[in-house]
Amino acid sequence: MKVSNRGCIRRLSFRALLASRTRNLVAVLAIALTAVLFTSLFTISLSINEGIQQNNFRQAGGWSHGSFKYLTEKQFEELKDDPLIDQWGLRRFLGMPTEVPFNKSNVEIG
Repeated sequence: MKVSNRGCIRRLSFRALLASRTRNLVAVLAIALTAVLFTSLFTISLSINEGIQQNNFRQAGGWSHGSFKYLTEKQFEELKDDPLIDQWGLRRFLGMPTEVPFNKSNVEIG
């Protein structure tokens, strides 16, 4: 800013900063804590997402396995004949048990 009384403005602003030292320290501390809060929040959410993805990969069989759900017969035949697929398997849903302790498990055949 180009003004003729730059020294006066600088002296006033510096004195205002020194007069409210505690308020300025609290403001800087609040900004730092907010930055730490958002950083930790994003880090935790990304690690939870990564854990969910790893769990899904383990359920499918590993990192080099794939699983497809709700395919039609035509889609299955197209995927089965793909040259990038070395081995394939098919699982069929048979039913859902009603007796304890298996009442929440699917019955499938592979």
